[in-house]
Amino acid sequence: MPHERIYVDEPLPLFDARPSLRRDDLRPSKTAADVRESSESSESSESSVPGERTVRRARFGDRATPLPERYVEMRRLAFSRELSGRSRAEVFCRQAEFMADFEEHDDIRADFFCYYPTFAEMSARELRAYYAWRTAWREGRRRETSLSFAYVYIYELINAIGFDSPEAAFYALVDFTQSYERFARSIDTYAHTWLNDFVIYHGLDPKLLRSHTQNETTEAAKTLLEFERHEPATVFAAFRRLSAWPFEGPFFEANAKKIEALVLAALKKLAALTAKDGRNALEAAIGPRLRLSYRPFAAAVFWDRRIREDRVYEADPIVRYRCANGVWMREELAPGRGRNDMLGVLGKLVEARLRRTLRYRHRLSEPNAGEMLLGIVNDVFLEEAARERALANPVRTLDFSRLGTIRTAALATQEKLIVEAPPAEEPLPLSAPAEALVPLESTPASAARESEAASAAIPRTSRAPSVEPPGSLTSTQGRGFEEKQALTTAPTPELHGAQENKTALTAQEAALLRTLLAGSDPTAAIADIGRSVPRIIDDINEKLFDFVGDAVLENANGALSLISDYAQEIEDYLNGSNA
Repeated sequence: MPHERIYVDEPLPLFDARPSLRRDDLRPSKTAADVRESSESSESSESSVPGERTVRRARFGDRATPLPERYVEMRRLAFSRELSGRSRAEVFCRQAEFMADFEEHDDIRADFFCYYPTFAEMSARELRAYYAWRTAWREGRRRETSLSFAYVYIYELINAIGFDSPEAAFYALVDFTQSYERFARSIDTYAHTWLNDFVIYHGLDPKLLRSHTQNETTEAAKTLLEFERHEPATVFAAFRRLSAWPFEGPFFEANAKKIEALVLAALKKLAALTAKDGRNALEAAIGPRLRLSYRPFAAAVFWDRRIREDRVYEADPIVRYRCANGVWMREELAPGRGRNDMLGVLGKLVEARLRRTLRYRHRLSEPNAGEMLLGIVNDVFLEEAARERALANPVRTLDFSRLGTIRTAALATQEKLIVEAPPAEEPLPLSAPAEALVPLESTPASAARESEAASAAIPRTSRAPSVEPPGSLTSTQGRGFEEKQALTTAPTPELHGAQENKTALTAQEAALLRTLLAGSDPTAAIADIGRSVPRIIDDINEKLFDFVGDAVLENANGALSLISDYAQEIEDYLNGSNA
């Protein structure tokens, strides 16, 4: 039979140590006869099993377990010169890398219990039992084993043993922990933390982190720092949750949307600035950052191969992790209990400035804000006023390239509307005989009866002329006919004059413009015109557009005002017009 190596079934020590005294060393020395007898007994024992050496196990009394050559080489690594004096975690990882693709197909089982287990604590049978279970698990034959074996496999995964990328090792770790939870739910206690540590250590996508439950204040601070990803209403609700200023009352309810827009504009400007400590100004306004000690893969056998690499990992706007000179720190933003004074000052300043701008009867005193907040709020209100002015006076642009097309379409429409006039009928002569007005088949007697019946049917209140006897047509009828002809042919002088002066200012409109140029109160002039303010603005802007080329009046916060850029043009127009 082939020679098979027999290895002692005992765990190997972690470090070299002096051998301890055995009980036989304390006994008297043996005589020559005892040594010769012991030698003969040993030779007879070895000859009983040809080709093998039997080495008894000192503890538990189990039989020795044969080890293939791969296991022997793996155990020799722990005592190699290369790993001499190295950490326990590094020795474990080097041994695991050596055995990464090894498969044990013998069905060997053993119980193994140890804290922080590694290969050094395993006996020969336990070592073969572990790789037999790992081979079966990888092949899909998943069964329960000793919990210490499961943790050894987790240690291999968190050290990315046998994987080309950290992402592949991460998903393998997720799959194993989710599958083994049905055998031991306690494994998720550490695996939940180690999965997050794995993402942080290797700098993977923050979406892979298992989220922790956060309070309302922390969630509001996170929403405020990520305002670009949320709806304006959600961001403003988070601002109210953190701000010390209570937005309430009739004024706030009537102007909630405007206050919301102003506050969000101020937050955007605040986020673009840098505070004195070098942080984002919005983050500095929310609260300070606490620095806490952090150790990735605590309570695990982990070999830090990037200990000299400095890096920063931002899990979210609230929490970030920083490694400097091999020391990890957790930096967490502390927003407090939701009564932020700086955000409260910003909210009160916006509402007080808006009350003053809208001339609200109940004013609000502005708080003592710093130069940074005052500058931000001033810029926000100036930009908002410019935006409202632009909406009230939209820019009119003329596309002269389309004039030819418009003219062609107008001519085509004109050709369709022009029709030939019917031939004019000759009027009857005033001296025409009465017989010409009577039908041929009628007689003078029947015509008289028809005239009497028609006159009886006409109400007496009407102004219809009475019917004269046949044979006579009064001059009154002739004058009525001539007057009707004159009305249909003669032009109306009043209408013609109105068409010529439809683009001219009225006296009241000119008086209003002079009042605005003088800087006086235009209330009386507006009342004289008798139209609404928006209608007055549209009419005057339309009449002066050909002369100025732009709008001259605007509605600023409900009040009619003159655009000062065109004051000289308006004055020239008034001096040169007849209004």
